[in-house]
Amino acid sequence: MFESLVSQVGGRFGLTEDKTKQLLGLLIGLIFNEGRGGPTAFLQSFRDKGLGDVVASWLGTGDNLPVNGSQISNVLGSDVINSFGNRLGLPGATVSDAAAALLPTAVSTLASNGTLELGALDRIRGWFGSLWDDGDAAVRTAAVGAGAVGASAAAATAAAVDREPVTRTTTTESVPPRTTYTTTQPERTSGGWWKWLLPLLALLVAIWAFRSCDTTDKDAAIAPTTAETPAVAPADTTATDTVAAAGDSAAAALQEAEAKARTALGALTADSSTADFKAALDMVPIQFDTAKSTIKTESNAILDEAANTIKNMKAGSKIEIQGYTDSDGDDAANLKLSQERADAVKAALAQRGVSADILSTKGYGEANPIGDNATAEGKAKNRRIAYDIK
Repeated sequence: MFESLVSQVGGRFGLTEDKTKQLLGLLIGLIFNEGRGGPTAFLQSFRDKGLGDVVASWLGTGDNLPVNGSQISNVLGSDVINSFGNRLGLPGATVSDAAAALLPTAVSTLASNGTLELGALDRIRGWFGSLWDDGDAAVRTAAVGAGAVGASAAAATAAAVDREPVTRTTTTESVPPRTTYTTTQPERTSGGWWKWLLPLLALLVAIWAFRSCDTTDKDAAIAPTTAETPAVAPADTTATDTVAAAGDSAAAALQEAEAKARTALGALTADSSTADFKAALDMVPIQFDTAKSTIKTESNAILDEAANTIKNMKAGSKIEIQGYTDSDGDDAANLKLSQERADAVKAALAQRGVSADILSTKGYGEANPIGDNATAEGKAKNRRIAYDIK
């Protein structure tokens, strides 16, 4: 069911198949965690961040609109991302970016007739079930989070026999309006015991996905956390509070970077040195869609100012626009992406009146890092556009 998705995402971010599968299980467990409101609350958290059209595309029949790692971190919150990272032994930035690549297809696959409901777990149990037999408790936990049921649960329900039809009410998530369906389930036999456990699965998901992550796991290395920074948000802290805090922090950081760049650009004159122009232009933060060369609309204003600055440079100046990435993923793919992003910036500047004749581009991929690729902060610094002016 998810084989192609796991292969593509794992290859892009340099993750093993098991780690990619575990991350997918964690995300699906998050979606169906009734302790956090289930699919309805999960998708609403995206709408609350202005991503309603994106969610609608995932639930619809057309192409899925993408999200990027920053948006995922903004919606899910840094506590959740860091908790997943601790469990998987991955940096938070890698978790965010890989989750952004997994979620659209995962939600679209689980959706049925424009809805997300608990019954979707029936369809994926068999796929995740293969994880249960490899003897890795951490992998088994991820499988449970995605709706798989293990041997202990089987033993607990082995005595199940033919039962009277059961009526249950399932809350569903759909493209507005959202509705509640009441379905009558057919007569069950012991051969279908696992389907009978759907309500229990929701409870397992809620208990596991957001409480087990902050305890010591014998089979997974969990980074120690301080009292000030819990691995998982406390039960009495709402998802909205966590998302808002993470979103405000990211937005504030971007605003601060743009403010510094504007100050540096505004201080330049026609007589400023080449080094001063380079230093100011290198400060301009340009936002791209994750793993793509598409420049976000949020960068339009700062690009306008950068273009005006370049047009005021001394005649005869030549500028090489340089693209860089962090070290995650395939080297060749990173080199290609860095070139594409440099080309995209050249096109954007040319559209704003900068002569294309003075602009050239080159992608350097992971070369010349200015930050530590072992940290999320360092990787963010390395994903950049720089300029060589002559």
